[in-house]
Amino acid sequence: MGVHKFSPMLAQSVETAAEEKEIPIIVKYRTGIARETIRARKIPEGGQAGHVYRRIPARALTMRAGDIASFAADDDIEQVWRDMPVHICLDVSVPLLEAPRVWADSGRGAGIKVAIVDTGIDTEHPDFEGRIRATRDFSGKGSVADGHGHGTHVASTVAGSGAASDGKYVGVAPEALLYVAKVLKDDGGGMMSDVMAGIEWAADEGAQVINLSLGAPGPGDGNDALSSLCDAAVEEGIVICAAAGNSGPGASTVGPPGVARQVITIGAADKSDNIAGFSSRGPTADGRTKPDIVFPGVDIVAARAAGQNRRSRPNRRSRQHPRLQVACSRFYTP
Repeated sequence: MGVHKFSPMLAQSVETAAEEKEIPIIVKYRTGIARETIRARKIPEGGQAGHVYRRIPARALTMRAGDIASFAADDDIEQVWRDMPVHICLDVSVPLLEAPRVWADSGRGAGIKVAIVDTGIDTEHPDFEGRIRATRDFSGKGSVADGHGHGTHVASTVAGSGAASDGKYVGVAPEALLYVAKVLKDDGGGMMSDVMAGIEWAADEGAQVINLSLGAPGPGDGNDALSSLCDAAVEEGIVICAAAGNSGPGASTVGPPGVARQVITIGAADKSDNIAGFSSRGPTADGRTKPDIVFPGVDIVAARAAGQNRRSRPNRRSRQHPRLQVACSRFYTP
């Protein structure tokens, strides 16, 4: 039996669940197993197959709790994680970051490919006109229309042109190109496996920087499925910026993907450069320091999605790190 391959969260779920209860899982195979081979593997009757990933040899599945241990006994399977729920985690912040000086020295992000992996985007918002290069829905909605507003807010913090506010509220890289993956539903929640699929799509589209203003509860040690895939993408040269989260001020409250070893994890500060009370803190479950840096993340004005006022000032959300995301993109020369 393959119980020893279960992550702690999966082990707990299987132990307490009825045998017939369906549990979403992510299965990691040994290195060298081809995607086609993974896709062709037979799964237990009644099971449902999901995404097959290319940056780590893994597949998302749903199957009955009573079938998981025998399925995991396959010698080609190294680890089985539970597919976990994830959730969403400027007029002042842009000057605080001295963005105008950066614009003068290095330009306004023209040609930089930035991926927003979130709740979608308002594709008709004037702040993004002509710069949304590709979109993909992984939430099951059928489009990337942002019924929540978080993704649109994040996208404008990164790359809003300010057109809807006559230039008053401008993103940090207002000429960057946007690639948008809708991985969260309109209630702001989703599943880890869909976030992973969105990251892979963005990487395949050539994104140089990927923004993850989302996360699962902490603590974490960076060995979960989402963090593993993020680290693999960074190894390819992609910059991934992840939110620390909104579970502070207690210690060890950073969760995936903020606990990944290779991502840049960002906490929130207020306009006076004090760490925000809601910003998640480290250390990680395995003792590493996180977050890596803090950026403005309180009372940020940015774009709203269709059906709402064009600008909003939400609080207690992990919307601070898009600024670092674009700062990182300065290392790229399109």
